Amino acid sequence: MSADGAVMIAGLVGVALSSALAPVAVDTWGWRLALLLGLTILPFALAARRTLVETLKLEETLPPGAGALTTRRVVVLGVLMLAVASVSNYVLVYLGFWATGTLGVVQQTGFASAMLAGLGGVICDPLSGWLSDRFGRRPVMIIPAAALAILAMPAFGLVAHHPTPTTLYAASILLACMLDLSTGTMLVVVAEGLPRARRAGGFALIYAVAISAFGRSTQFAVAGFIRLTGNRLTPALYMLAALVVGLVAMWRFPETRPELLALERGGSVSMRSPSAQGHGKRSDQSENR
Repeated sequence: MSADGAVMIAGLVGVALSSALAPVAVDTWGWRLALLLGLTILPFALAARRTLVETLKLEETLPPGAGALTTRRVVVLGVLMLAVASVSNYVLVYLGFWATGTLGVVQQTGFASAMLAGLGGVICDPLSGWLSDRFGRRPVMIIPAAALAILAMPAFGLVAHHPTPTTLYAASILLACMLDLSTGTMLVVVAEGLPRARRAGGFALIYAVAISAFGRSTQFAVAGFIRLTGNRLTPALYMLAALVVGLVAMWRFPETRPELLALERGGSVSMRSPSAQGHGKRSDQSENR
């Protein structure tokens, strides 16, 4: 959710700069103001880092039968899933710039679409977590991703044929909500699939490979394909191709919600939030409270 909040704030800064400066000034030097403003987060980041409490207990081990997935399988599927999430996210952030550079939409509208995409994530990320705690990880991860794959082409096509602020804003919010409902749970699934002793390092590796190898190249690739093919719907096609691969990986990733895993192993576990379960049954006294 914090990353989507950053996107929302970045879009808001872009709207402010593009409203105060001429487009040429924004392109030549105004963007540096946004970078300087971004530096103000460093003191807060350092302060938060100093107050973090160590959570790793080396003596802890996974309960019997909890390691249903091998680490290697989690890494491969996790890279594919997070790569798709990253590609789709960068395409949605690029949506405003695509509308500005390809369709002739004004800069303020393009930045506002990025701000709304971030707002959709801020709203839908916690909603995704709540839904996955209630209904399981897999359906909350797969259904919105499938909806995003179905809606991508029509949404981009609508904006391409009717490049108005209303259509651009509607497409940004709709697609962002579908994406963030899926990715909010996707991150949890990958972390839960890793053994505790390898979780931090494994998740860091998966995330870094997915973002650096696939996500960071998305906007350059999309812009290059637009110039090469002249197809204005290239961003939607690029995202759709990634989503097909991601949906296969999601389908292959088993359920990781702790309560459902316990029930599959024949345990009698209360269907409450995973954080409340820990790694054992609650005492009768705790249940009666």
